[in-house]
Amino acid sequence: MLTARDSIFASQTFRRYFVGQAFSYVGDGLRFIAIPLLVFHLTKSALSLGFTYVLEILPFALAGLIGGSLADRIDRKRLMISCDFVRFCIITAFAVGYWTNTLSLPLLYGGIVVLSICAAFFLGGQSSSIPYMIRSGAKHQSRCGAACRRADLEFHCAATGSRIAGTPRTSGRFRNKRLHLFGFATFATLGSVSGAR
Repeated sequence: MLTARDSIFASQTFRRYFVGQAFSYVGDGLRFIAIPLLVFHLTKSALSLGFTYVLEILPFALAGLIGGSLADRIDRKRLMISCDFVRFCIITAFAVGYWTNTLSLPLLYGGIVVLSICAAFFLGGQSSSIPYMIRSGAKHQSRCGAACRRADLEFHCAATGSRIAGTPRTSGRFRNKRLHLFGFATFATLGSVSGAR
């Protein structure tokens, strides 16, 4: 068992990393909900909504197979920053395109695929860089803590927030999008706080 002095949070580098990633996971969770809602808003098609989730998950799974190998061959920090910058640019392009009424479905689908690939590469760099931030005695604990926090945010929080906020109507439209978003954000925040303990 690790003492308080050997805790993963004894490392200032890991503390900064943990806080930054907790906020990042909240943003990723909101993006995972917001982009399919944007596609549904533009197309009014449940099929397009389902296809959007496929485009978010399938490229992530395939690119994840090589993400770790890529992170071992190049500078992890540069890889993670580059992936986050590309994701930032794509989300900004989505927002500007929606605001100027120039956002099209092929542009959205292409951006979603690139977002998923970048997320997989980022995760490959993230997972393999954690041991270098802390002392060797707490490496296993840090990997488990990061993995649990991510699982809490991406799987349990979204479902819980959506259930509390309400279920979809039979017409396929969400009853109250703001309430769904608030429910998700609340439980994502609670998930990140519980991951810190």
